[in-house]
Amino acid sequence: MRRQIVTLCAVAAALAASAAPASAGPGATWTSIRAAPSASAAVLLPTGDQVIVRRPADGSAVDSVRPAAASGIGRAIIGLTLGGHRYEIPAVAAPYLNNGLDLSLFDVTSLAAVETGATIPIQVGYAGAEPAIPGLTVTGRTANSVSGYLTAAGAERFGAALTREYLAARAGNPAGSGPFGQHTTVGLAGATESLGTAQPQFAMHTVTIAGTDNDALVFLINVDDANRLRAITGLYQGVAKFSAPAGHYLAVVLYADTDAAGEITAIRAVVHPELAISGNQTVRMEEKQATSRLTVATPRPSTSQGGVFHLLRTDALGAPTGIALPIVGGAPFWISPTSAPVHVGAMHSYPALWLSSPAQPTSSSAPYSYELQFETDGVIPRQHYVAKAADLATIDSSFYSEVKTSTLLDVFSAYPFESALGGTFFSVPIDLPARRIIYVVGDAGLWWQFQMVKYTVQADGLINYYGGQLGGPVVYHRGESVHESWNQFPLHPASQAALGTPADTALGGVLAGARRTGDTVRFTMRPFSDNQRGHLGDGFYGEATDTITGGWELDENGAKVAGGPVQAGAFDLDEQAKASPGRSTLRLTLDAARTGPMYTLSTASHTEWTWRSAHRRDTVVPAPWICGYTDTGVDKNCAIEPLMTLSYAVDTIDLTGLAPGGRQGIGITVGHLSGAPSAKIVGAGLQYSTDDGATWHNATTWGDGNGAYHSSFSVAGASTPYVSLRVTARDAAGGAITETVTRAYRWS
Repeated sequence: MRRQIVTLCAVAAALAASAAPASAGPGATWTSIRAAPSASAAVLLPTGDQVIVRRPADGSAVDSVRPAAASGIGRAIIGLTLGGHRYEIPAVAAPYLNNGLDLSLFDVTSLAAVETGATIPIQVGYAGAEPAIPGLTVTGRTANSVSGYLTAAGAERFGAALTREYLAARAGNPAGSGPFGQHTTVGLAGATESLGTAQPQFAMHTVTIAGTDNDALVFLINVDDANRLRAITGLYQGVAKFSAPAGHYLAVVLYADTDAAGEITAIRAVVHPELAISGNQTVRMEEKQATSRLTVATPRPSTSQGGVFHLLRTDALGAPTGIALPIVGGAPFWISPTSAPVHVGAMHSYPALWLSSPAQPTSSSAPYSYELQFETDGVIPRQHYVAKAADLATIDSSFYSEVKTSTLLDVFSAYPFESALGGTFFSVPIDLPARRIIYVVGDAGLWWQFQMVKYTVQADGLINYYGGQLGGPVVYHRGESVHESWNQFPLHPASQAALGTPADTALGGVLAGARRTGDTVRFTMRPFSDNQRGHLGDGFYGEATDTITGGWELDENGAKVAGGPVQAGAFDLDEQAKASPGRSTLRLTLDAARTGPMYTLSTASHTEWTWRSAHRRDTVVPAPWICGYTDTGVDKNCAIEPLMTLSYAVDTIDLTGLAPGGRQGIGITVGHLSGAPSAKIVGAGLQYSTDDGATWHNATTWGDGNGAYHSSFSVAGASTPYVSLRVTARDAAGGAITETVTRAYRWS
């Protein structure tokens, strides 16, 4: 099969035919990043690679790819945000796009909509003998067509076969007949997207991209109006041809060099940010034009673990296209620099890099990593960067876990202009419990968000996250040093909190944990959260080996108004109820229990909030708080209810949740929900139990002012190694909180 000329005019309509529901704009799309962990959004590619999506509502934004291949060219995957869809295209598929493989196979948005579990529906068209597609389970046949599906295991076989074909072509057997035989096309079942069927609406010209005789991936995108042409294909015998209207274009050719064993030796990108096309023409974009190697100098020795080079190109009408070029491990990345700024639309270029300590530091020094971004407007500069200590923020991070586990730390970052594309997502391996120093770029225009994953489980071939903590969006400043504790015991309910940075508003606002509109009171609380402001646990979400239960009740003046069990698998208590219009005393009770092989501490909590409330009329919360989400954005019509909050700090507790025996010290901070009226705290007390709550004893408690208290007691002669805690606090407005945490921590 000869490669055909690619014609894509007004292709957005074809892409939209298989689109998932559109989001409600930048504010609404960010809300799920803030509010929900990414555990529910694993998408399988037909090559066996997994995409962990951070925006499950549309499946199209921030994602992290976990390659199925342990090494080699199979790990090189190119990200693309185009026409409202997110694509992840393996480099080994590049020669076969529009030549045996349909682009729909790598459309994460469409895959998220049609996958059932870890099963991908596949449609194969052919002429002649029926082809054998590795890994495909066939379910139906018609004339010149086969339907079936790929499981996770089948997708890995499909991907491995594609890699073998790619390497064979690189070794001298040229691509051109398709990966699985001549006149065979493999696509996502039901997808209408096609390369080459759109009808021309402009005078067309033949544009030839002439590159190195290599199996590279080629992008050609109109930047006057991206709807006129968005094209993706691969070089065939060093050439790609497009039928395109006159105008200005972003042209990118990505080359992946390999050695005889298939290991990546270099990634090279040749870019024309604003290629002018006025007639039939040939544009040479050869590998040797990528003359600038990406390097970065860090204050401490570091080793590159990989990253992405982002090109965000906005057309003259404001529509964005994002291309994420892979930086694979320590393999060199080269790009063609530019000097003339674009004058049609806008462009941002920026590498996002992850570097780590070169070796295990000494026992007196914690492992460290650098999470860096360097942004440039309008041009692609020469790619040597210096990360100066004065420009970085230092995050001394402690990660608590009562069990040892090899898991992940997810790192998210974004500039404001990335809101339409989602930013950058790295998954960094980490062994728990751990202490790690993380260096990030300090910049008021760059927000960061971290998620500690306690452990992962493979289910139906897909990875799932459990038991972790999701941090709120944070802006760090140059030279700043902070300490963050993750999953520090005891764990207990919490809600979203304003962290006082522009990210609070930019990411859709901060959802009030308890709010009232008229006579309707609504609650969004997350159990098993830690004691770092802005962190949220996994709530009632768990896996098959866990037992997780919960219930809630709302009382008014001592009489039950509403309540019941919490929905299984939910992250939050997310409920609402009606109260009477007059001023009354409300009490919310929330119970949560979680046991399983990975959970032996803070196994249950019982929290009672008491406060005075009345009808709320025409009340609008100020920024950054919001009351909920609507189809068109956010709801701000409510008042935040003054529920009290607690946070804990156990003296001398280690990263496994263990404190020395004898005299115990507990720091307690009493406050109110973020954004709520804050009456003066008038008292607090603590009780403790060393027999799982059978008996309780009063601790000595004293206040330091401003809601800060400290308690002291002894566990000498205790019958179990676990300490349960019960705290009661009151404010001057008649509010109160009582919270019991079972097996809050342990002692030795």
